[in-house]
Order: sequence, then structure tokens, then C-alpha cells
Amino acid sequence: MTHFAVTVCLPGTLTEDELDAGLGATLARYDIEREVEPYIEYTREELIALGRRSSAWGGPPERAIWTDEQVYDHWIKQYDTDEIGPGGEVYTTSNPEGQWDYWSIGGIFNPFWKVRGTPESGPLPTDTAQLRDIIRESLTSTYAVIDLDGEWHQRRGGQWNAVADPAEVEEWRQTYEHIIDMLPADSWLVQIDCHR
Repeated sequence: MTHFAVTVCLPGTLTEDELDAGLGATLARYDIEREVEPYIEYTREELIALGRRSSAWGGPPERAIWTDEQVYDHWIKQYDTDEIGPGGEVYTTSNPEGQWDYWSIGGIFNPFWKVRGTPESGPLPTDTAQLRDIIRESLTSTYAVIDLDGEWHQRRGGQWNAVADPAEVEEWRQTYEHIIDMLPADSWLVQIDCHR
């Protein structure tokens, strides 16, 4: 289980009172718990290949000499009969776009961005603001961003906290900035903490 920061872009036509509903609607697509129409998770051949790779990583030595049928019979036991198709394929209703099991605005992360404050206060940290109000230099890229079309974009290289190739980090920073640069100035940016 892990936490990672995501920038969600919302239309500037939303009022502050509509942000929570807009955020919920945008994020619903990426809910791990959202069930979808059944689809093939693994073909029979893919399940056998998965079983062979798993056996190579460990397990009883005799598994290394199992026939394909033995590998399949072992791995198919973890599925209910209603999840198994006539050709031995395995069906699922798990959300293939699932990214989070819960989220909150800000969450465990301090606000990344700053907006202009008063002369006395100076810049103020925020996790929700319209793009035009955010001090550009404070726009730090998050692990992922959901654009105005509701599309999820994320840094390559696996988990949010994985050690990344500096070239990948730079590529992601440029991609993130490009997505932000394409937004109308009145777009809302919301920094959320996703948990997976």
C-alpha cells in the first residue's frame, strides 16, 4: 500500500461549491473498486505462462517439470467457476483503469503550490486553486495528472516512489508542464493524495 500525489485538472466553469462533485466524477473512472463489464483477464495460454514465471521465482522444484496442463490446473484453482470461460480463459470485472482505493484532497502531502498572499503574509500554500492564481514557479509535478478530458497521465518507471532514471524524471517534468501549459487560465488544479 502506498500514497502518491496526483494533480486533477477541472474546468474553470465550476464554482468552488461544485469542485467536490466535479472531483468525484472525474476520479470515479479510476476507482479500483469500480466494477466493469466482464472481460478476459488471462487467456489459458497467458495463465500457463504466468504460472511458469511464478514457478521460476520459487516454489517446489517439481513445478519446473510440470506439463502445461498441470500448471493450468494448479493456477485455475484460485478462480471461481463463474470466472472461467469455455476455452479456459479467466474473466474479471476488476477495473483495468483502477489507480486508487481511496483519495483525499491534500492528504498526507503538504500543499505543493503557492498562491499570492498579502504583502504581510507572502505566498500562501494551497492544494486547490485556479491556474491563474498559482505562482508558476511553485507548480511542482506530481506523480500523475488527470487532464481536462479526464485522461490519466503518469510518470513512466513503475511505482511513484521507485528510483527513476533522471532522463525519465525530466521527460515526465516536461510532459506535466506541457499538460498544464495547455490549460485555460481559469482551470482548477486540485492536488490529491491517492492511496493504493
